Amino acid sequence: MRSHESSLRLPAGLLVLSILLLVGLTLWLNHVWFAVAIYHAIMLPISIWVSRDRLSTILKPGMKQLAAGLAITVPLYFASWGGFLLLTWLVPAAEQEAQRVFDWKDLVPWWIAAPILLLAVTGEELLWRGAITQGIASQWGRARGVIIGAMGFALAHAGMGSGLIVLAALLLGAFWGVLTLASRSLIPALVCHLLWDVAVLFFFPFA
Repeated sequence: MRSHESSLRLPAGLLVLSILLLVGLTLWLNHVWFAVAIYHAIMLPISIWVSRDRLSTILKPGMKQLAAGLAITVPLYFASWGGFLLLTWLVPAAEQEAQRVFDWKDLVPWWIAAPILLLAVTGEELLWRGAITQGIASQWGRARGVIIGAMGFALAHAGMGSGLIVLAALLLGAFWGVLTLASRSLIPALVCHLLWDVAVLFFFPFA
């Protein structure tokens, strides 16, 4: 029992720290790109250290993992788009909020946004799916790992002031959590996450 509790202490502590840090930075700096960059500059080394014994396994690239990430991105994009259309039909004000979120891409030049986005996606997958979701799932089971990881991921985005971002983080966090646990690798979720973000933020926004 004591060993079980100590094994949960690390991912649970990371979850709380991650939520407080990102919420605090976004509220304090009031600039989403700079807050995200500082957040992941702090949390990425911690995530690597926490997952150091599994990194060679969960980050080992292979054609199967890469293909899975690529294959799932297109249906996920269209499912997200369909969900967005349904939401804006039910709540028309959501479209205006979405436009405000999509305008974030104009806050910094693309050559600054691109490396921050790559850092953020890599950091989020190592932290939220690697260290936290997998850590909790190993002790409490996959369902609890996915649910708690996704809820924490969503709460961490609360400081950005957008209910859409929180909702997207909850649903996508759960999806990428399931994908990670099912594949026993971070590569499919990392590839899918990166391509989805690039498509929605820069090339094919919903609004």
